[in-house]
Amino acid sequence: MKYLKLLSLGAISMVSTCVVSAQRINFKPFVQGENITLTVLENQAGLNFSSKMPILVGSPYITEIGLNDPQVVVVEIQGPVEYDLTLDFTLPNGLSYLGNDTGTIVPVGIRYAYSNTGEPTSVAGRSYAVEVPPLFRSIQFPLRKRRLGGPPPPPPTPMHGGYTRLRDKAYVYVYGNLGPVPSSILPGLYSGLVTLTVSYADNTL
Repeated sequence: MKYLKLLSLGAISMVSTCVVSAQRINFKPFVQGENITLTVLENQAGLNFSSKMPILVGSPYITEIGLNDPQVVVVEIQGPVEYDLTLDFTLPNGLSYLGNDTGTIVPVGIRYAYSNTGEPTSVAGRSYAVEVPPLFRSIQFPLRKRRLGGPPPPPPTPMHGGYTRLRDKAYVYVYGNLGPVPSSILPGLYSGLVTLTVSYADNTL
């Protein structure tokens, strides 16, 4: 089982134009294993909502980062092709002031999609990405998509001395929305924690 911790951070400042700035969710991978790795390929600094548009205090509007936007965070999962992956997201209801329960939060919604068609880059894989419905917090899929129809694939090669397993990679695209921003929020740092847990089953065992 591997983990990817997603630390939600947002520095909220009050200025004369009532702009909420630097709203973002940071992504930090850890617990890399010898058989499977998680790597943030794009937007390592996180989901930066304020790069889409200025975020106004008390505004009823929602700032959204969509699947095809350049602000999407892309995570690469690399491992043996025989692996089946299970992704589990633990998400907060919103970003809280200094990480404390003050009774006021900035709502945030996290969406994700995955691509496991064997594309060589995350850019190419995005064209085949499967968006997960908003209410789903867990999804299972093979590291490499299995083709329907035709003869079954040959059995996996038994592991032996000097044998190197064939590896592949899948991509996870994380995006979402922020807001509406309450009019009663305090200036300062707003944060929350999102955890992505990746577990896997080895079909050669």
